[in-house]
Amino acid sequence: MGIEPTDDSAEKTALSLEGGAKSGALVTQNQPIDPDLACLSDAWPNLPAPIRAGILAMIRATSG
Repeated sequence: MGIEPTDDSAEKTALSLEGGAKSGALVTQNQPIDPDLACLSDAWPNLPAPIRAGILAMIRATSG
């Protein structure tokens, strides 16, 4: 039981090499990642929840 593929589902499946953030920003394989952003991304899973919330609050405060 579960989700069963239909006969036409294979035709509708497409993969993209580009990623997209909620904002619509695209990341492609030939763009270097900012070192500060990479550092934040690496540290994120280990940051305490209040620190993550503070970072998100600062970002949201500057983006309107």
